[in-house]
Amino acid sequence: GRPHTPEFIHHPILLNASGEKMSKSNGDTGVRELRAAGVTAEDVIGRAAHTAGLIDRQRPIAASEIAQLFGG
Repeated sequence: GRPHTPEFIHHPILLNASGEKMSKSNGDTGVRELRAAGVTAEDVIGRAAHTAGLIDRQRPIAASEIAQLFGG
């Protein structure tokens, strides 16, 4: 088991350039496709954080930094 119960947080809905909700069914690229194309996990997190408005510019973000983006 885990030593601590995990905490879950939710990000805002991600919108594309036209202001619509991002969706794989609309042809938006998913995490699996980005990783298969060689995009690092840190870059995927950074892209999502930037798209969600959590950071002002796109940059790599380590998984261990995510909670800080939500004030944790």
